Amino acid sequence: EQYLRLRADAAETRPAGGAGRTEGGAVRADGGAGRTDGGAARTDGARKPDPRAARKELARLERQIAKFEQREAELHAELAEHATDYLLVGRLTEQLRQLVTEKDQAESRWLELSDEL
Repeated sequence: EQYLRLRADAAETRPAGGAGRTEGGAVRADGGAGRTDGGAARTDGARKPDPRAARKELARLERQIAKFEQREAELHAELAEHATDYLLVGRLTEQLRQLVTEKDQAESRWLELSDEL
């Protein structure tokens, strides 16, 4: 997948160090619940995104995507196990759709951040 290739490339080219904090907020892949780590500076001048905050958000997104992938595998296993229960299959399918949407959003944000670094 493109995500995995870019993730490996970003790990190889990721600069060491970086300081400061960002003031801007980032769009969360999980629908905006909880806190955001930032990821981009405000556009109130010639300030660039904080590399440290971007790396922190990349790490957070990587953990989140791994959890999404694990849950996706669990849902697929449940779907296979309960293939004859059409009501349960419908509920599991809806959960899977939501999960895939959230995972896609997280991967898109990951790609945006990796391009910034």
